[in-house]
Amino acid sequence: MDHAAQVIQKGSQNMKLALGTAQLGMNYGIANKTGQPSPSSARGILELANQSSVELLDTASGYGESETIIGQYIRTFREAGQNQPFQIVTKIPDPFEGEVQSAAEARTGMKDQVLLSMERLNLSRLDYCLLHSPKSMFSHDGLAVEWLKELKQDGLIGKVGISVYTPEDVERYLELDGLDVIQVPINIIDTRLLRSGLLAELGSRHIEIHARSVFLQGLLLMPLDEIPAYLQKAVPYIKQLHALASELHLTCAELCLIYVRDLKEIGRIVVGCETENQLREHIEAMRLPVLPQGVRDDIQRMFGQISDDILNPSCWGKPK
Repeated sequence: MDHAAQVIQKGSQNMKLALGTAQLGMNYGIANKTGQPSPSSARGILELANQSSVELLDTASGYGESETIIGQYIRTFREAGQNQPFQIVTKIPDPFEGEVQSAAEARTGMKDQVLLSMERLNLSRLDYCLLHSPKSMFSHDGLAVEWLKELKQDGLIGKVGISVYTPEDVERYLELDGLDVIQVPINIIDTRLLRSGLLAELGSRHIEIHARSVFLQGLLLMPLDEIPAYLQKAVPYIKQLHALASELHLTCAELCLIYVRDLKEIGRIVVGCETENQLREHIEAMRLPVLPQGVRDDIQRMFGQISDDILNPSCWGKPK
């Protein structure tokens, strides 16, 4: 089928793009060739995002210097008497990690972590706070989830949720009450949530869905000869993806972005950048026409069954 002529519908202008900031605070991603940006480069990326109507930043306490870098940028607006330039999502670790002696100690530590993130970010209240590990839903009778909701009731947090990794995590999330947002991995070759109906179920419950891993940590954009040996099983799928993008006269990054952008349930797409040019390209891609349904159907057939050891980066490189 010649798909190129079909990419004719008007693109969505909805700015779903959210800037992921792990790269600003640390070396992150399998395809990262430039390393952590310098302070001036990081500021340039944040400034471009602000000027381009990117409304949301995604960070975490575990992303190196990311929260601090964002907080320094926010401070300049506060000092000038201007409004906060972005909404901020941050993520905190499971409070039972490390040498915690009791539930009371874990609860205090969790609140302290929220206050520390607020301090680093120069915020008097967190717009969003997510538990960074889905194990928080399962361990210790889900106390961490209850404590997070209490911090929301206390006015320290606007919206609360969990960052998850697998469809099984989403099923557990759907058993919980009182959460506002979920961050899920989804991309053009990882349609598990779509095929299982879990994405539709989240949408029907009006859960705010943030998509991450739209480039699978950069794997989907890598030249074939640079893919590491432990991921060679992914090469046939990436070859197909590159061929389809070429047929549609799109870059691979553009195709990956607009595929997820056009899922109606997705509220935000979290994409990290190491350079201003990368961010500029992603912003332009978000303005491209929608993919026709026939193309989307073909994608579903092409990438319908791919093993978790490709789709889940936590499995990469682990011997079987």
